[in-house]
Amino acid sequence: MEKKSSPGLILCCFLATVFHLEAKLEITVYLEDTASWDDARQYCQYNYIDMVSWNTVNLDNLANWLKKNEINDVWIGLHQDLDLAWRWIDVRTGVGLTGDDVSQSNKWLQQLVVGQLLDAKCGTLTKTNKWENKVCSSDRPFVCYGDNLLFITEKKTWEDALNHCRSLSTSYFKYDLLSLSTSQSLGYIRDRIYKATTDQVWTGLRFLGEDWFWSDGSTVNQQDMLPKCPAQWKFCGAVSKNGIDEWMIVDCSERKNFICSRTKVGD
Repeated sequence: MEKKSSPGLILCCFLATVFHLEAKLEITVYLEDTASWDDARQYCQYNYIDMVSWNTVNLDNLANWLKKNEINDVWIGLHQDLDLAWRWIDVRTGVGLTGDDVSQSNKWLQQLVVGQLLDAKCGTLTKTNKWENKVCSSDRPFVCYGDNLLFITEKKTWEDALNHCRSLSTSYFKYDLLSLSTSQSLGYIRDRIYKATTDQVWTGLRFLGEDWFWSDGSTVNQQDMLPKCPAQWKFCGAVSKNGIDEWMIVDCSERKNFICSRTKVGD
């Protein structure tokens, strides 16, 4: 796989491991060659989405993979902030840290002591499924994540958004508006559309012929949550970036950002 150039980094090792959140949303994890923590994160953000964290991949599965392949540890998105608290990177904004202080977690290989190893402010995941603090400037393998989504900030009607997604299809990949077989991944989707310029973002949800369907032809499992007789013109489904409701049923002629999904032809 050809990567964009990243100054000062020559990274060659590609992996392989796929974690499914659900049928239509796929998280792919890439193991890269060694770099410092800061350079590793910069590389992940430039070529994929970000470095892995607790809420983007299953770290238990990743640790099992490390053990199987005899890799001692890898950089992950865990870092000590200026207040000496340990937090996960903010994958939504791409900058800073977020969440609770995890310095007292039982996931650490050794108990952290304030003032000990002051320059060891970056976190690794070990093959024993433990976290370990290391010197950030040391070169270590690291793990990035990507997905099969494409977020578009152009404002289009539902029909135009659908046509835009489908126009991206090639002989190898098929694109469509995003379909979600369950609502369990809405939190991840909202993080991905954090920078939307519209309050809602189009998905592939559509009402036609007295029934709700996904634009890619898959079954809508949430029929009981959707109106059986929607108001006039409100026949299209969007997701709110602010997390107010699971699904927003709105006028299909409104212009919104939208999110496409990619699947391999033949899958």
